[in-house]
Amino acid sequence: MNGVVRAREALAEALGALGATLRHHRDLGTAELALEGAYLLSPEEALSAQERALQGCRKCKLCEGRTTIVFGSGHPRAEFVVIGEGPGADEDAQGLPFVGRAGQLLTKMLEAPGVNFSRDEVYITNAVKCFISPRVLVYTASGFRPIKDIRLGDLVLTHRGRFRPVVYVRPRDTLPKGSEVVRVSIRSREDKSGKPVHMTVTPEHPFLVGGVWKRADEIRYGEPITTLGDQCEVCGRVFFVHYDRYEARSYHTCSYRCHNKRVFHSAEAREKVRITMKAQYADGRRDAALIARRANERTRELVAAGLAKIQNLTTDERYKGRVALAANVTAGFRRGVTGFGEAELKPILDRLGVTYIHLFALPGSSLLYDFCLPDDHILIEVRGPGFANVAAQERAAVKDRLAKAHGYLLLNLWWAQVVDQPDTVEEILGRILRNHRHEYVFVEAEVVSVESRRTRADFRLYNIGVEEDESYVAAGVVSHNCRPPGNRNPEAEELAACAPVLAAQLGALQPKVILALGSVATQSLLGTKEPIGRLRGRVHPYGSAVLIPTFHPAFLLRNPGQEYKRMAWDDLKLARREYDQRRTR
Repeated sequence: MNGVVRAREALAEALGALGATLRHHRDLGTAELALEGAYLLSPEEALSAQERALQGCRKCKLCEGRTTIVFGSGHPRAEFVVIGEGPGADEDAQGLPFVGRAGQLLTKMLEAPGVNFSRDEVYITNAVKCFISPRVLVYTASGFRPIKDIRLGDLVLTHRGRFRPVVYVRPRDTLPKGSEVVRVSIRSREDKSGKPVHMTVTPEHPFLVGGVWKRADEIRYGEPITTLGDQCEVCGRVFFVHYDRYEARSYHTCSYRCHNKRVFHSAEAREKVRITMKAQYADGRRDAALIARRANERTRELVAAGLAKIQNLTTDERYKGRVALAANVTAGFRRGVTGFGEAELKPILDRLGVTYIHLFALPGSSLLYDFCLPDDHILIEVRGPGFANVAAQERAAVKDRLAKAHGYLLLNLWWAQVVDQPDTVEEILGRILRNHRHEYVFVEAEVVSVESRRTRADFRLYNIGVEEDESYVAAGVVSHNCRPPGNRNPEAEELAACAPVLAAQLGALQPKVILALGSVATQSLLGTKEPIGRLRGRVHPYGSAVLIPTFHPAFLLRNPGQEYKRMAWDDLKLARREYDQRRTR
């Protein structure tokens, strides 16, 4: 008898949930709704089924840079729902909404006296759904550097074989003791006896496996993983190079046979060894006058060939005196001002064997760049001690934009670095030139083990975001940086792709109050373009619920003034009052 009663109670609860769901969609203006078994599920079961169905979603282009689906978190029967715009880097890494700095502020706001919500009581989601030892070495224009030392603007090598600037550095965050991590070990597919490369990352960190991005915990033994390789200068074969030897090799050969051919069976190689040994012990072997004479000869050759800037000035350039002066300097007709470190950079460029122009102006510009490498489309600026001047920094920003507009890479060097560390500068320029000549190659290594472990202490997390390619080379292995492109706002088609998912979530939750964070979420839910400043502070009907807009926590972090905090506090108190009036559970 008790079983029959329980069955009747379960059926009554299911039918009640079905009725509430239908009324919710009716209030939203839905005229037709397919009746499926999912509507008879409990909120817990419905949300779980929705999250499973969403895995692997490819309805919009955000899937290309996404690591995990950030579905939502909180109480499945919550009547107070918080909706943001979309996951950031921290959310994408952990698969949970609002876990970064903005999420920590949101938690404090909800738990504040007078609001008194815990995150376990509410449900948090987004309008759009979509790590690592400090010693891990990332390949940069300065060679391999620890990831903890990477800064904004540093050039790093991506999976496309080109250098791109770092545009994001993960804020300080800690992985707690006992957290799950994955240790991936790889080695060359040809040399089975070679020492493997080990990397310990969080489970969701993606690597390029078989041409597609794959989470670390989904990688399997024997799969091909993309790594930084090199091309043998004897036989031309692309081969795997252990990352800690990549910069330390004198020759680029794939085997001892090719190495012996390169060293012992080539007159050119023997000559190279002789010159190298002589250079190591010789002192003062370079003549400054000779270098200057060679530079002048090269300038005259450019003039004779019609490639000098003075021979290609437009009418508009001639009209402007500064442009004409810059052109004269570029052509060598007038002597320009040689700044700190420029004279010391010339022999470095000579050793690299590149064609360069000292003091170069781009077409239509009066700004002179210290050096131009015309064959490689590279401009070089040597920053002197006066760069701390505000005007100099503003001029440098203009030069940077101008170089990009003309398709040049602008490389900035410090004069002290050129004078005191010429070998380091030569290495940096050598790497950049390899990049421009498409000499960086990649090869597939073999995964030899994937181990799931638990951390025995707290560890700081490290990650970076890279412009355009969203990847970098860490310990020789191609790694994705887990950051949405540009950390921009979701686009209209991305919001539209996630709208049915969000509607289904709200249908399962049946909230009484919705707190919309920021203009993107608010405008998407209300179907308006009215700014958040006008929408906030009011109660908006939303189906059988009410929607209360407020500022996004990230906005409050960027604008720490008391006025915005006061307005956000007023919105939260309004949401609490509405919740107390409407709650049924």
